[in-house]
Amino acid sequence: MKKTWLKSGTRAAAFLCVFALLLALSSWALEPRDNTAAGGTARPETCGFRTLGRNTVDIAVIGNSNVFNGFSPMELWGKYGFSSYVSGEPWQQAESAVILLKQYFETQSPKLVILETDEVFTGNNSRAAVLATKAGEYVPVFRYHNNWKKFRLSSLAKRPHYSYHSVAMGEFIQTTAREYSGPADYMSASGKSEEIPQEALDSLDVFVQLCRDHGAQLLLLNVPCATSWTDGRHAAVQAYADRQGIPYLDLNLCTKKVGLDWSADTADGGTHLNLKGAEKVTDYLGQYIEEHYHPKDHRGDSAYALWQEDEQTFQSNYPA
Repeated sequence: MKKTWLKSGTRAAAFLCVFALLLALSSWALEPRDNTAAGGTARPETCGFRTLGRNTVDIAVIGNSNVFNGFSPMELWGKYGFSSYVSGEPWQQAESAVILLKQYFETQSPKLVILETDEVFTGNNSRAAVLATKAGEYVPVFRYHNNWKKFRLSSLAKRPHYSYHSVAMGEFIQTTAREYSGPADYMSASGKSEEIPQEALDSLDVFVQLCRDHGAQLLLLNVPCATSWTDGRHAAVQAYADRQGIPYLDLNLCTKKVGLDWSADTADGGTHLNLKGAEKVTDYLGQYIEEHYHPKDHRGDSAYALWQEDEQTFQSNYPA
């Protein structure tokens, strides 16, 4: 009887070892070795900061599509000389923001991290989705399994080398305009309260601690979004910010100060801002950052020649 159990146990252990080895090998084989689409990266703009010089990004901006449409690093550079990069993903999950922040700290030492918090309500923050994201972080084959279509044996000999560069430093630029026709007072008190999902809260806690561990200041932000943001969601994020002692800037509450024109500054009827809207938001945010965080103005610094070159290219493609 003991021999039977021993054999069964040995076979099970051997199977698990072989299975773990296969997962490790397939993960190693399929994980992108470049931050390009051809290299297997889903959205190269999101992790374009990997190509930048070490410790040159002073401001890391993370969030969903609201922020990569609504924040312009080149506008911030041109007016203030602050070096920033925006890493946004459509329907970004709070746990995905944690993974991105860890990647930032591998090569960058941002003084300020800005998190756009619409994702805690609009991202898929269910327990199953969060577990899947975590599994993909530690066992990359779960995340990059589709890369088998691009797999080449020759790639196994390559070390990770990141080559994708975003001239707009991660911004997704839209120049079209479609008027928002909903109520102007979409942020007025409704009496409806909302709660941040527990899984998103857990990820937020990790995000906050990562910033503290690396000596980065954290600012919670909301870019104006007339179709998804509400006073109830604002109250939930404000309560969290108060508990953690973190500054929170909700630009939905000051669209007039920002100078936002809902008839001309949104690309799709109130959800995402276009280039004009992003410039207004960035200018307002730049003033706030300058007043509260005092980052360095790197204009004229040879170590930041790339930002200067990119601004010239950006302005020639998208003149004011």
